Amino acid sequence: IASDYEKDTLISKLSNSGTFAATHSIIQNLSEFEDFSTKQANDIIYAGITNNQIFWIGKDPDVNIFMNKIYDKYNDSIAKEYSELFLAYYRSSEEQNDDEDIFSF
Repeated sequence: IASDYEKDTLISKLSNSGTFAATHSIIQNLSEFEDFSTKQANDIIYAGITNNQIFWIGKDPDVNIFMNKIYDKYNDSIAKEYSELFLAYYRSSEEQNDDEDIFSF
């Protein structure tokens, strides 16, 4: 139960993270846990799509690996309205690169 409290506290800190450095630190701490409840997984994904201090660095390896690990493990339980934005922020790099190439001269 102590670990649930610790996870909830870290997820709350992630949701409210105000700096990229804090986001990296919180992600590092959350990465030590293997399992999350459905609510915790949804809260992590929600933080990742609503807090610009997370999604602006969503391509950084530590952030991207962690967020995708959570999404992949819990995707059947992730709210559908979160999934679309998550996929756009954390998995669309190939599509964006293709679009950019079209406009290269």
